[in-house]
Amino acid sequence: MVLNNNLITNRKIIPQTIGNFYAELYCVYGQATPPAGSFAQVSAGVYHTCGVLAMGSGSILLVSKTGSGTVTSNPAGIDCGATCSARFSMGSSVTLTAAPDANYSFSGWSGACTNTTGTCAVTVDADKSVTATFTLNNYTLTVAKSGNGSGTVGGGGPFAYNTTVTPTATAAAGSTFAGWSPVSCGSPFNLIANTTCTAAFALKTYPVTAVATPALGGSITPLTRTVTHGATTTFTVTSNAGYTAAVTGCGGTFNPVTKIYTTGSITTACALTASFKPVLTVLTVGKTGTGAGLITSQPVGLNCGTVCAAPYPLNTAVLLTAKEAPGSAFAGWVGVCTVNPANLRQCTATLNVARTVQARFNTTTPGTTALTLYKTGVGLGTVVSIAPLPMGKINCGSVCVANFPTTATVTLTATPASGSAFAGWVGCTPKLGLPLQCTVAMNQAKTVTAAFIR
Repeated sequence: MVLNNNLITNRKIIPQTIGNFYAELYCVYGQATPPAGSFAQVSAGVYHTCGVLAMGSGSILLVSKTGSGTVTSNPAGIDCGATCSARFSMGSSVTLTAAPDANYSFSGWSGACTNTTGTCAVTVDADKSVTATFTLNNYTLTVAKSGNGSGTVGGGGPFAYNTTVTPTATAAAGSTFAGWSPVSCGSPFNLIANTTCTAAFALKTYPVTAVATPALGGSITPLTRTVTHGATTTFTVTSNAGYTAAVTGCGGTFNPVTKIYTTGSITTACALTASFKPVLTVLTVGKTGTGAGLITSQPVGLNCGTVCAAPYPLNTAVLLTAKEAPGSAFAGWVGVCTVNPANLRQCTATLNVARTVQARFNTTTPGTTALTLYKTGVGLGTVVSIAPLPMGKINCGSVCVANFPTTATVTLTATPASGSAFAGWVGCTPKLGLPLQCTVAMNQAKTVTAAFIR
């Protein structure tokens, strides 16, 4: 039997217990009229009465809690909450049910009940106590990473409900921390649910710049790139005609075949330089003939004399000047060199390839000077001197240089070979009506060219 001690109001309940037997007496004080049954008048219009409210046998079941939740009983009597003890009939079976509050979980019973499920049955055969334990739920903070950079994160793990948590992020060398997702992870917050905070890391970027020098020698493209930390990049190098390229900077290598410069691993801003140098071609000069003399050049480089070979940038036009020594006469040029018609002692060699040019000097006796004959064209033929006597001092053929008195006028005759034709004279005056002959006055060293064609 369950007894309700609160059915009588305005009365004082006095419980009495002997062993498992209990009785609840009551006394009502200050009644205005005489009550039924036994009473006592304590003054005019004031009456007291006492009696037995209930009696029987039973024990008390006491519920205690740790944490936040409620415990109820079946049969009713405990709603803990507020009512955490009740008297139940001796030997009765009481089922207790635990219900955790929000964000709590039921962990188990102790005392007269020891299981870990949400209910337990207690036989009330004596006063007994039971403790229900409720614990705060744990939630997990997961700290993750994203982006192409690298770094370390911390602060994650399981935490009790409403714990203040602070995720952390530290960028590695060559990376930067770019922020949290969600943004709220950037400040301490209370953990009330499983949460993931993602730290974004980005690789640092650096400018890589390029310059070409001198600009007339070529180019390098692009002039700037933005490169992520640890990456390499490429530049294209273009040499202008007559130049070669060399590239330095940013720890890279240049492939002269593909014309590609590949940098090393970029870990800071850097610059590279494409240096262009002219392709050098050698011009060699020499002297031939029986005389002596000097050959110089413009641009300078040759003084032959002693320096008879020099390198020049590809396609340079080198002007050579010959000066005969005393007792010698300049007798013309041998090799691919364009003679200056205004000054036969000068010729220009264009160095699209390496070249060799010779200046002919012949010894002279006082009162004589040299005549040099050249043949040009694709045809064949011979040139012979017929005056002054003796004839054949020039027989070119094989003898193409001869000395003549400075007072002499030399007559030359050209004879084309079979299948060839004579095309004309340079440096000699053709005879009227006799185009195969010409005359040249030997007042100084002279050069004559005869052209033959097919």
